[in-house]
Amino acid sequence: MPIKNKMNAKEFWRLFGLISAIITVLFFINFAFIKLSKNFWAAGLKESVQTLLDQKYPDKWNVGDFKAIDNPFYYSAASYIITSRENGRKGYAVIIRTPTLYGPYPAVFIKLKDSDFEFAGYSGLSGRVQKLMEERKSDIFISYWQSRLPKILNLAQEVK
Repeated sequence: MPIKNKMNAKEFWRLFGLISAIITVLFFINFAFIKLSKNFWAAGLKESVQTLLDQKYPDKWNVGDFKAIDNPFYYSAASYIITSRENGRKGYAVIIRTPTLYGPYPAVFIKLKDSDFEFAGYSGLSGRVQKLMEERKSDIFISYWQSRLPKILNLAQEVK
């Protein structure tokens, strides 16, 4: 014998409104967390880039504002404006996830107005792995990203 559940129109719309309100609230909470996490993500990467540049070039660079990458295909990269502590020259620092022998690692590249992208190193490495990775500077992936980064960042307009 089938169970018949009779619900009048008023109860149906009340239940429908309640479920819709819950879904809408959950959507806005999710959206707020995404916006907040984006700022934390950018700040964490900025700190990581600053740490690497301080190790490789002591007291030479200040990592500044986040520069948005207007290319939807490159979500694994972040760009920052860097300023020389000595003479105030500006440039870019880009951190991008690159495949390596040991898995994907964030590689940092820097670019000044009158030069090409220079590989600064891998962020977050230390010890034996750092030594092995630094010995492989002629890696094909490093060369690939050095040639692709100007197109990714749309650097038609040079750093001023």
